[in-house]
Amino acid sequence: MNLNPFTKDIAALEHELNKNKTDLSARNKDLSWFNGFKPEQAIVDIKRAERMSADVETKIQQVEHDLTHLESSKKRLADQASLGIDPRYWFSSERAIAKRQLAEVEREIEKFLSKLGTLKIERAKADELESKARVEIERARNFDPLLAKAVIVALQANIDRIEPQLAHLRQRSNDLDKVLQEPQQSLEANMLRRDQLEWQISAAADFDQQLKNARDNHARSRIHVQCEKTLGDDKPQNVLRKSKGELRSIEGNIAKLKKRIDRLIGIATRDIRHIVIDGNNLCYEGKRFLKLAALEVLVPLLTHRYKVTLIFDASIRSKLELSSQDIANLFPQVERVHIVATRRKADETILAIASDDPHSFVLSNDRFADYPEKRVVKAGRILRHEIVDQFAYIHDLQIEAKFKPNAEAA
Repeated sequence: MNLNPFTKDIAALEHELNKNKTDLSARNKDLSWFNGFKPEQAIVDIKRAERMSADVETKIQQVEHDLTHLESSKKRLADQASLGIDPRYWFSSERAIAKRQLAEVEREIEKFLSKLGTLKIERAKADELESKARVEIERARNFDPLLAKAVIVALQANIDRIEPQLAHLRQRSNDLDKVLQEPQQSLEANMLRRDQLEWQISAAADFDQQLKNARDNHARSRIHVQCEKTLGDDKPQNVLRKSKGELRSIEGNIAKLKKRIDRLIGIATRDIRHIVIDGNNLCYEGKRFLKLAALEVLVPLLTHRYKVTLIFDASIRSKLELSSQDIANLFPQVERVHIVATRRKADETILAIASDDPHSFVLSNDRFADYPEKRVVKAGRILRHEIVDQFAYIHDLQIEAKFKPNAEAA
């Protein structure tokens, strides 16, 4: 059972990538051939092949002429070497000489036929050399190196685009596989148990019907024994009651597991590329001010996978007793650290930064109830976190980080 929706997309991208790489290799090979092709040498090869072919053709004609003469002699000698109708000729010296001459002629014919075969191979090679040179000249004449270079650039651009996209998709797929492993195994086990229970119910119903149709106590006794052997209980009604009760429970489990899996898939298939962090929001565990303890462990984990922007209210400077630059220096991994102007709330800035890009999400526990019209809020591009007992969790991203509480936190 493969529930991972990324599998199909990965296969399609891999096919596209392999096709582009195959095409790129072929185009590079063609261009390399063109750059190494020397038309002058091809013309020389054609002339040499033509001379070779003409020379061989002359020899072939001579051999064929000689073979014609030998075949004529063979026919004449064959007639002389035959028995004939006169018994006196069978053992004559004339016939013996004719037989020897016939054998010599046949040997000569074999030699000439072999030579003719060799010459024809040489002629074929010369013709092939000429044909190949002419084909290559025509190929070079029709080849457009500028077009080939443009296609190579385009194919390489496609490869450069697909490879990181594919790597990103594979990472998301692997992450989802890990998340789905436990609920999927549980779902498969429950579905297997459901199938077993449905079989038990069907078998028990069949035994129950047999009991109703039984003619006497002896027949009913045999049915009870068979029911015991098959289902572990000699009373089919007991099996039906227990199995149907368990089946209801199993079907409830399956429904819950499917719902959980759908939720996990829904979370995982969100294409998150940029996270805008509500910095002040992650500086508290309830009302307890943690300073930057949670952020200092979460931010490196997030920047490893996403582009990160960190936004703070202006009040953070006085609470931390640090300047804007000092705070920024604590998070060199992020795309940008921004502290909003005094007397302005960070909410508007956070939502504005993440608004236009559908791949940008906000990390905050703020519900942003005052901004229901904002795209981020309407699209549900809000990630929640939890901070509990020195652990920071972002469940939607499968992130868990332990931090050391600041001694001065209160």
